[in-house]
Amino acid sequence: MAEFFRYGVSISVLDGVNRTAVTTYYITKADLNAYIDAVDDAARAATDVGVLVGAHLAMQDGSFEKLQVFMETINDPVPDPPDDSLRGNKILIHGRAAGRGVSWTIPCRDPDSYVQLPQSLELSQTEPTEAVDYINAVNANVKDMFGNAVTFHNWELVD
Repeated sequence: MAEFFRYGVSISVLDGVNRTAVTTYYITKADLNAYIDAVDDAARAATDVGVLVGAHLAMQDGSFEKLQVFMETINDPVPDPPDDSLRGNKILIHGRAAGRGVSWTIPCRDPDSYVQLPQSLELSQTEPTEAVDYINAVNANVKDMFGNAVTFHNWELVD
């Protein structure tokens, strides 16, 4: 059995009916260490992980509950199934890593802040900076479970 480590950050939020939704991003060991070693909240927010967390929280309207950074040991990894078990007012994000599709959700979006188009999702004109910041943070920081860089592909609304 192959054994390796993966590093990540999990963000928990509460939606309008007090359900907890968690989104996990895999990151590099260097990014994790930089976040942990930061001397204060401002320094942590300036790290790549801090920018990713800030961009994620700006894209959702739930109440921030908890942030966890972690390292875990994986034996003989098997990819996680797509996350379609928790549906609601979420944005489903699709990315690509090493030729494979990856996906995750951002829960607790205000339904008035986006418009579902036939082939894509369009954020309202009041939030274009949030979207650009989020996409840039994903492309710069997120890794798949095998450590490959993830690039943003598209997003859609799931109910």
